[in-house]
Amino acid sequence: DLIDMARPGEEIEVTGVYEHSYDAAMTFKSGFPVFSTYITANHVCKRHDEDSATNLSPEDVLKIQELSKDPQIGKRIVQSMAP
Repeated sequence: DLIDMARPGEEIEVTGVYEHSYDAAMTFKSGFPVFSTYITANHVCKRHDEDSATNLSPEDVLKIQELSKDPQIGKRIVQSMAP
């Protein structure tokens, strides 16, 4: 039922149960405690619909066009993600 709700890279919201289990074999190999973690999801929804880029306001379009002229835009984008 939840298959194909989203694609890799899309932002989603998941409702479910976070679970973990002790992995003795990996603990023995690594020398420190290792836990396998997973989420048993019972609801998944996308945070943004696929056509959200087509729903830009005129102000958003102007701001994007203004930012596209900045010669340092690449550096600004990287700094916004990894300050």
